Amino acid sequence: MGTLRCWCYKLAASLPLTQIAEVFQVEWTSRLNYLVLKGASLDRVLHQRAPRSQQVYLFEFGCVTLVDFEESDAWAFLSYLSSIVGKLDMQAAFRFNEHHNLEVVENTCYLWEGQEEPTTFGEWVIGVVALVLAKSAALTAVESDAGRLLDEAEDLIARLQRGHLHLRTRKFAATIARMLRFQYDSVGSIGIFDVPRGLVHTLQAKAVYDDFAEHYELHQRFEHLQNKMQELQRITELYSKLSYKYQENRLCLFEILLLMLFPLSHLLHAFLER
Repeated sequence: MGTLRCWCYKLAASLPLTQIAEVFQVEWTSRLNYLVLKGASLDRVLHQRAPRSQQVYLFEFGCVTLVDFEESDAWAFLSYLSSIVGKLDMQAAFRFNEHHNLEVVENTCYLWEGQEEPTTFGEWVIGVVALVLAKSAALTAVESDAGRLLDEAEDLIARLQRGHLHLRTRKFAATIARMLRFQYDSVGSIGIFDVPRGLVHTLQAKAVYDDFAEHYELHQRFEHLQNKMQELQRITELYSKLSYKYQENRLCLFEILLLMLFPLSHLLHAFLER
């Protein structure tokens, strides 16, 4: 079989797999968070008989892995997919993607360049590779969002601690809203760390998945992402405390002003009666 080229792109926040399955007329169950297209399903899109090795793995969390595609065929498929699900985020695709070559020699394969011992090859290996690449691309997108928000949040807290809350309250509120929205959306992104039983259904497949996931450092990156999210949560709580304290101080000053005005009003009244 030689070299199988695998490309994975982050194309959307999520993909409507039910709708895609209906268009391609393939069986799919909602218990799975992925859909596989190959053979006749690709023939009518590419207007030619697709090679047996050519496959597409679509994941609910917005990633698509193309296996053994030429560049022209890849763009033809993505254009057709866009006509089904609506405009795809090609800017995200250029920023968040993975490319991997799988070397296949008879009944064995090398999962990555430099792997010491070959792995027994079966079609299930392609599914495992497609899954790990999709998780890596999706994780890169979440990491990017978390890093950008963390930079904004740290700058926001520095300004708050210098007493600048009253200067740009709307901007601060918008930043906090984005932080909260990210934390909410990232809960859905946790699905990228689930292991679909259909792709990893044997002990051998689980072992290959673990090795390949380790090669892409998925677990270490997830832990690092968790730390960033905890820091965002800490900053959100700190903002709330500082904001509350600021509003409390304003209220106290207003009350003091009213208390000062009360005796002044009596003095003014007495002065006018003279």
